[in-house]
Amino acid sequence: MFGKISFDRFMRFCLLFIIIVMCTMQLFVNRGFWLDEAMLAINVRGLSFWQLFFPLDMIQMAPIGFLVVTKIFIGINDNNEFWYRIFIWIISVITIVLIYKNHKIFHTFSIVLFLSIG
Repeated sequence: MFGKISFDRFMRFCLLFIIIVMCTMQLFVNRGFWLDEAMLAINVRGLSFWQLFFPLDMIQMAPIGFLVVTKIFIGINDNNEFWYRIFIWIISVITIVLIYKNHKIFHTFSIVLFLSIG
């Protein structure tokens, strides 16, 4: 019913699955914030939506879209480290899948793997 899947394609799917699992494990390890992450979290939590469009406190910089989406996640859920990292995880998984889908541009999957992990 599904047809034959080549060994090469099967290995690509397995590698894609392993990379996504590794990203997910990093999300749930619950490691502590680095200093710059903590200062950015203080800005996101302490400032209003309008204030996120202006220079942040403590000489911090981040894309405005990232700040707004993170503020939405924090507003909907608890003020927890997990919710500060979930948007980054979502974008990482989407990026890995898009790189996998466009691997024919680079002619070999090993180059794409190297670029996606690096």
